[in-house]
Amino acid sequence: SEYYFKLAYSHLMAKDVDKARNLFFQGTEYKGEYRSHHRYYYGHIAYEAEQYSTAVEQFKLLSGDDKFGGVTPYYLSQIYYKTGEIDELLRVGEALLEQAVASRAAEVAKLIGEGYYQRKDWKSAATYLEKHQALGGKLKEQDHYKLGFVLYKIGRYEEAINAFNKIHNRGDDLGQSAYYHLADCYLKTGKKTEAQSAFFRASESGKDQSLREDAYFNYAKLAYDSSTPFEQPLDIFKSFLSAYPNSRHRQEANEYLANLYLNSKDYESAMKAISAAGLDQPTMQGAYQKVAYFRGVQHFNAIQYNAARRLFNKSLDYPLNNVYASLAHYWLAEIAYREDDFNTALLEIGKFEAIPGSATLSEYKRSLYNKGYAYFSKEDYGNAATTFRLFLNSAKLGTKLANDAELRLADSYFMTAQYANAITYYTTYLGRNVPDADYAAFQRSLCYGLVDEPQKKGDALEALVQRFPNSVYATDAYFELGETYMKLGKNKRAEEIFNSFISDYPQSRFVKNAHIALGLIY
Repeated sequence: SEYYFKLAYSHLMAKDVDKARNLFFQGTEYKGEYRSHHRYYYGHIAYEAEQYSTAVEQFKLLSGDDKFGGVTPYYLSQIYYKTGEIDELLRVGEALLEQAVASRAAEVAKLIGEGYYQRKDWKSAATYLEKHQALGGKLKEQDHYKLGFVLYKIGRYEEAINAFNKIHNRGDDLGQSAYYHLADCYLKTGKKTEAQSAFFRASESGKDQSLREDAYFNYAKLAYDSSTPFEQPLDIFKSFLSAYPNSRHRQEANEYLANLYLNSKDYESAMKAISAAGLDQPTMQGAYQKVAYFRGVQHFNAIQYNAARRLFNKSLDYPLNNVYASLAHYWLAEIAYREDDFNTALLEIGKFEAIPGSATLSEYKRSLYNKGYAYFSKEDYGNAATTFRLFLNSAKLGTKLANDAELRLADSYFMTAQYANAITYYTTYLGRNVPDADYAAFQRSLCYGLVDEPQKKGDALEALVQRFPNSVYATDAYFELGETYMKLGKNKRAEEIFNSFISDYPQSRFVKNAHIALGLIY
């Protein structure tokens, strides 16, 4: 037995593995002290040749052997790891670690950790992989990755970051996964800037296109959230959609893109982005309603009424938000009014008023004013008066709109023969520093005449011609003043006025009437 062992060993040292294997195999059947030697080396050669079942068979026979019993568990743990027999690996490895020599302990701890890693027992894997490091094991980049990954899985993110950061400048699959999980660790610890950088590196690494896509999308989202002036999220999302046009994140990316366009007031592009994302979801319908409305306002301000009308109607295709629906009808009414389509203007104002919450909008008061003017323009003076009065009830008196509404309200009362009310509002109007005071003064004087108060009419006309001698109403007022004095029986004063009138206004249409009046006085 000794002779054949030494002969076989000599062949092994001479690298004649086949002869050595055969001799060692024969020796496994011999009796005596060298039998265990034959079994060990035969198992060793099988191990080196990756004939693991043969190796395991021989090494198991050496369990408890005085010479080789302490060595074979190292082989068995390696074999079980390589063949995926994790239960056996853990059984042998954990027992071995308790008695392993210092120089081999780190290696054994690593194998056990790898076993738990394959079983996805992340907590146990972390325990043994950290023990491997603590026992002086040298970690390669792949070891740092696995350690980082199990720490990530059990929520020890700061320590995982340290492990992942040991992996440098790798563009392969390992680097891609490391950068991706590093980014997620940064996110979970509130370090968005670092996360964004790591996601970008992941998006540029590895062959896994799905992971690249997901990393790029997360990079884009963080760019969107970034407060730094150096990020251009609009360009990043456009680049993402160009690179991944069929991405599962396509809809969400277009939503982000639409918001970016909205914030930059590029409403036309925002509408295209929303349409590309799809209008089947209420969120996108609501976004489209809003963007189409703002694009309509842009066209309105540019006096492009046809385009504005088209956009406001597009906005109303998705009336999810009452505010934007109300405002769309408001501006449609404004367009109609400016085009002298008063019936449509009133119809749209009615729709505006019918939407819940419209009365709380700042445009509501103006809508009453516009509505009053639409009725006034249609010569529907009764409804005009009612609407102008409603507007004044809520308006701040003395403002330009309120003053104008008071004058139009007075005119509406005048046209409906409510002269006392007309006098009240003409008087209120004249009590302020307002334009068209000569017009209001003339109209009030006519009202005094119509309610048979000639003295007040005369006083009002005297004041008008003295205060506004160059007014377009001065001619008519001067003639009316002469007639009023005739009615009051003040013929001398009337004669003076008619003579002055004929002299001062020889081209007036009332000159003939003035001569007739003088004839009557004489």
